Amino acid sequence: LQTSVVVPVNTFEATLATQLIARTEVTLDGIRNNVRSKETNLGSLVADAFRIQGIERAGDLGLTLDNPIVGLTNGGGIRINALIPGATTAADNISKKTTFDTLPFFNNLGIVEDVSATRLLAALENAVSRVELFDGRFAQIAGIEFIYNPLLPAGDRVLQAQIEATGQLLIANGEPVLGAPLIDLITTDFLFNGGDSYNFSGLTFTR
Repeated sequence: LQTSVVVPVNTFEATLATQLIARTEVTLDGIRNNVRSKETNLGSLVADAFRIQGIERAGDLGLTLDNPIVGLTNGGGIRINALIPGATTAADNISKKTTFDTLPFFNNLGIVEDVSATRLLAALENAVSRVELFDGRFAQIAGIEFIYNPLLPAGDRVLQAQIEATGQLLIANGEPVLGAPLIDLITTDFLFNGGDSYNFSGLTFTR
């Protein structure tokens, strides 16, 4: 076991750690209880990366994304549980190992088109329904901003959501806005298939 499993895995990890691929000038917050309870810059980076990847992949998938585009990941999927320090020199400081440590699960990324404000509200309510318990379902999100009150009962916490780029409201006073635009959501098959109690039944996941 030591020769056939442990040594090769350790060697592989050591190799990944030497492969520097990016640079951050600021400390990135991947602390477990933070990514499961509030927006962090690492969570936003992951959600932004999902969103950008979805936009880039849409054409290859034969999709035309004509709605506002939102990236969504669950805080529980971010597993590094550490602060990633910013670079002190011009050298890259993020390795391939950092990315594996951050997102270790081999989930598939895909696109859910035409998500209504009603479905979005349900997803966001699920995201914050157990925030006081640092549950993994907490959403790290890109493309929209939302406000919630953790002191309200679960299921009635989300007060407002709006498109980040334009400020257009999707949810106001805890209710979907009449005539609000649909959104196109970039997320993982884990969440689409019901992981962390998300419910996208009746919608299509294209990857």
